[in-house]
Amino acid sequence: MDWKKFGTATAASLLTITSLVNAAGADRSNSGHCEKPVCPTEPSCKRCPVGCVTPDVRPYIDDSRMIASGEVLFWQGVQDGLEYATANQVANNLVSANVLTGGQTGANVTPTTAGFGFASSQFYNVDKVSPDRNWDVGFRLGLGYTFVHDGWDLYVTWTHFHNNSSTQNNANTEIGNVTYFTDWSAIVPGGLGLVPAAGATSLIAVDPSATTIEANWKLRLDLVDVELGRDFYTSKYLTMRPFVGLRGVKLDQTFDVDYAGGTFTGITGSTLTPSGTLLDDVDMQNKFAGVGIRFGFNTDWTFCEGWSVYGNAAFSLIYGRFNVTQQEFLGDDDQANSFVILDVDNSFRSTKAMTDLALGLRYDWNCSCYHFAVFAGFEQHIAFNQNQLVHYTSTPSTLTTATTALPLTVPAPLLPLSYTTATPASGDLSTQGWTIGIEVDF
Repeated sequence: MDWKKFGTATAASLLTITSLVNAAGADRSNSGHCEKPVCPTEPSCKRCPVGCVTPDVRPYIDDSRMIASGEVLFWQGVQDGLEYATANQVANNLVSANVLTGGQTGANVTPTTAGFGFASSQFYNVDKVSPDRNWDVGFRLGLGYTFVHDGWDLYVTWTHFHNNSSTQNNANTEIGNVTYFTDWSAIVPGGLGLVPAAGATSLIAVDPSATTIEANWKLRLDLVDVELGRDFYTSKYLTMRPFVGLRGVKLDQTFDVDYAGGTFTGITGSTLTPSGTLLDDVDMQNKFAGVGIRFGFNTDWTFCEGWSVYGNAAFSLIYGRFNVTQQEFLGDDDQANSFVILDVDNSFRSTKAMTDLALGLRYDWNCSCYHFAVFAGFEQHIAFNQNQLVHYTSTPSTLTTATTALPLTVPAPLLPLSYTTATPASGDLSTQGWTIGIEVDF
């Protein structure tokens, strides 16, 4: 056998078979998964060159094109950790049922229950009170440019959303014996000093409480995203657009809480409260601004000609600065006569994560290589650990319940009458809701 001739013939056969397979693969690529049900048929529209693996989705001619979009947002914002009061509903028959407050004496006290009492601030039926969640309207605008080079696109979007919430609570209108204990007041228990006990022979430290509370929370959200992506077919009815880019973030939150009544009861005609109305005003700001890296992907799952379900996801790491201020004023309702209880200013840098998710329904159609789309869906966005406010709580350090006689004297050297503890509120900020939009390629 002439091995030289046999080797030459075998190589030629393999080369011929490989060429045929490649040609068949190119034909399948051109007539198979490269075609979308709404692909334009004009000869000038070049979609899928021979041999391509992931053809570009968007129709184009021989040059670049622009993309524009507009969306209406119907969202609500939720900031964790903004509970501003503890609603305590105490049963009216505690004493008659021999469930006694600490140190209480009377006809209902028996030897078996006299030493088994609750402190005066013991909670019975507790609910935390948070700001209401309201829906507001925002918008998102987008402008992009798709390059001839492999169908890459550069896309810039601006998301703008403001959300306001106003909540009022009044213990006098609640059913049952309700007391609102303050969660954001830094005033020493005992209200304006200390509450005299019966007969004014002793002092009792009482937790600050209010009968009327008004809480106002505002969110100002602005996001600017710059994306470099490519939208391509992974199969005949499934497309994907991975992208990388940058995100600029501006998140401003203000939270104001006004406590009145309860231990905040003024004295008519006094210098502090000439009208007799005493107000504990707590004003807080939690602002964050920064920029960071963002990446993610958009998908379209076509189930009928032009109709598809879209699902999008993205993740960001934002490096920025927090500016947090907390102030508390005690005085009359118009602050004409007031003094400062608390004044805190905290500024620092930190990196925070953000996630974006969207799911909805979309319809696409093309006309002479112009592309139009309308879509509607639900979105959810989370900015992790955005709440940087702090609970400042003051507690008496030299007073015990019903043991210190009037008038109060402090032996030398002077000892602190109270100490203050700081507890971070913490919590994530989320926005979620419905989005309706339109997109045009030209």
